[in-house]
Amino acid sequence: MPIVDKIKGNVLETDCLHICFAINIQGDNSRGFSGIIAREYWPDIEKTKKMMLGETIGWKCGSITFHGLVCYSLDQVHGWDETPDAVTKCLNSLSIPDDEVIAIVRIGEGGGREEDIEGGIARSNKNVVIYRNYFNF
Repeated sequence: MPIVDKIKGNVLETDCLHICFAINIQGDNSRGFSGIIAREYWPDIEKTKKMMLGETIGWKCGSITFHGLVCYSLDQVHGWDETPDAVTKCLNSLSIPDDEVIAIVRIGEGGGREEDIEGGIARSNKNVVIYRNYFNF
């Protein structure tokens, strides 16, 4: 499915009912966008159990459902190597109708390969709008 749009702005102001963002396999999600979500909406996401690449976790908050996509490692050597395939797997596993548009925070701005990761998003079976956020983490 296509990447419907790329928006420079605050994903928390989206009209989409689903917001996806990256979390790591180690379960330490206290920094970056996941840290914002932990502090503002979903405290349990800050520290999770260790998870496998390609897994997802979700939490509904009002009309929005947040989806943590387990797609990278804090390992400095191989941290982002498998992210494109993991993102595809994560998005495809979500129980969201294929015709519904999902908002996703641009993944990899902190050290990943953004273009490769966007390729992983485009290979999924979901319609996605990518948001580049401007937050002070």
